Amino acid sequence: MFHSHRALLRLLCCVVIGPPAWGLVGTMGVLGAVYLLGECGVVGWLGVRAVLVLLGVVLLLGRRVAARTGLGNPRRLRRTAGSLVGALLVALIVVSVTSDSCLRARPRGRLESADVFIGLGFGLARNAAGALTPGGSNQAIADWIVANNPRRITTIVQEGVYLALKAIERTQPGLCVDKWTIRLPHDDNVYVNTHGAMLQCWAIMSLKENEYERPVLVGHDLHLQRMVWEFEKPGLARQAIVPAMPTVPLDESSIHWSTTSRANWLMVELFMARPSTGWRHSGVLVLMGVSAAVGATVGVRAVTWVARRVRAGRLSLSPEKTT
Repeated sequence: MFHSHRALLRLLCCVVIGPPAWGLVGTMGVLGAVYLLGECGVVGWLGVRAVLVLLGVVLLLGRRVAARTGLGNPRRLRRTAGSLVGALLVALIVVSVTSDSCLRARPRGRLESADVFIGLGFGLARNAAGALTPGGSNQAIADWIVANNPRRITTIVQEGVYLALKAIERTQPGLCVDKWTIRLPHDDNVYVNTHGAMLQCWAIMSLKENEYERPVLVGHDLHLQRMVWEFEKPGLARQAIVPAMPTVPLDESSIHWSTTSRANWLMVELFMARPSTGWRHSGVLVLMGVSAAVGATVGVRAVTWVARRVRAGRLSLSPEKTT
C-alpha cells in the first residue's frame, strides 16, 4: 500500500505528534496493542518495555522529528502532550476514586446446588530457579475452593490455581487434588485470557452436558464480574452460582504486570478489558469518555497557556534571584 518510506513515516508522525485527538487516540491505541502483545505472549515483557521506552523517546524528541520531516510543528506537539497528560491524570483519578464494591460481582445461587466448580487464575509467579509458582492471589483462590467445596465435586482450574491446590495437598495429603480437578492446558509461550479460558471450560462442559449445568464461578474478587460476563456469552452462566468472594490479595511478584497492584489492574480492567468484553453499564462508560475528553482539553489549555506566557516573557520557569 505504501509506495515509499516517507509515506510510512508520515503516518507514524500523524499518530505520535499529530493534532490532540489523533495524538491521544493513536498513542493510546499503540500502547494498548503493545500491552496485548505482551499479554498474549507474542513478545516478551522485556520487549514490551523496550517498545514503551522507544515510544517515550519519540514523544520527547517529537520536536526534532517534526523539524526534520516537516510533518508537524511545536504547537501540535504541545497539544498532543497536553492531551496525553490530561487524559492520564483523569485515568489516575478514576482509578483512585473507584470503589472495589462497584467492580465486584453480585452474589447469586447456593453452593449446595452446584455440580462443578470453575476456578480461573490471577497472575503467576516464578521462584529463584525459574519454575512457576502460584503466587499469593492464586493461593487465596485455592484456599477458598478447598474450604467451600467439601464434597470435592469436579473442579476445572487454570494452572495457577492448580499449583496452589497442589501446594495445599503437600500439607494435607488426603486432599487428593488430581482425583477431583481438571487441569486446563498451560504453555508458557501461550497466554490464555479470560475469554480463552471460558472457551476451554465450555468445551469440557459440552462433553458432559447433563452433568455440568450449575457451575460455581470462582476467581479474584475484582475479576469475577468480567468472568461472569464471559461465561454468559455462550449461555454457561444462566444457572451459574456466583459466590461472595472475600478480598483476594494482589501479588507484587506476579509475572503479569496487570496483576501486581490494584492501580495496574484497574487501569487495564476499566479502560481496556471490561469495555472490550461488553460492559453493561454504558452510562459509566460515557461518563468516563467525557471525563477523559475534559481532561485532555484541560491539559491542552494548561500547556498552551503556560507556553504562551513563557514566550511572551510574562511567566518565568526559572527561580528568581533575590538580593
